Amino acid sequence: MCAIIIGTTSSDGNNPCRDYLMLAVPPSKLVVSRDELERIITNCKPPTGFVWSWTIVGAPQGRLKVYIKKDTPPKYKDTDLERKFESILKELGLREGIDYVKQYPIYGKYIDFALPSLKIGFEPGATYWHTPQWVRGEPLSPIGNHPAEVYYPPTEKDLQKHRILTKNGWKIYWLNETFVKHRKHREKVKQIVSQILSKTAGYTDLT
Repeated sequence: MCAIIIGTTSSDGNNPCRDYLMLAVPPSKLVVSRDELERIITNCKPPTGFVWSWTIVGAPQGRLKVYIKKDTPPKYKDTDLERKFESILKELGLREGIDYVKQYPIYGKYIDFALPSLKIGFEPGATYWHTPQWVRGEPLSPIGNHPAEVYYPPTEKDLQKHRILTKNGWKIYWLNETFVKHRKHREKVKQIVSQILSKTAGYTDLT
């Protein structure tokens, strides 16, 4: 049976989220645009223990097949980069589990380091993993508030993650491994992170 491309209006005019969820049960018949996907993820909460997921496989060009799946957190092990960035947070006086959370789940995604009470997230990563596989990616700057400021070219996955989170009031800062892991850039990154937090209610300059 062909996938069904639907709009934002429910068949009964009352509950589009219910329709989305019914169509998204595997094998999914829910095919939407990228913009609609973001609205679904933002406004329609899946059942407890499940998350939204999507793929281009089986969908018309420019569309995504969307389905719900069991929430299986990523197998998490601190990388050297994450340890170095976390040490910066700790030097600034932040405490894991109190001020920040690692691999924080939200909207079917995970934020590497999240400060939920402030809706601030930090995403440290290597250029190799944050640029498309078919190009030779370039690092641009140590830290930025958009993936395109840090990686060239950024992946669509990162761009979409950023759009979903920022549309819902989060501020996401992306950090590049090339700079963060080197000692000569560490103090600059630490200063920038401190400035970000010092502009947020409840924090003073931490350096």
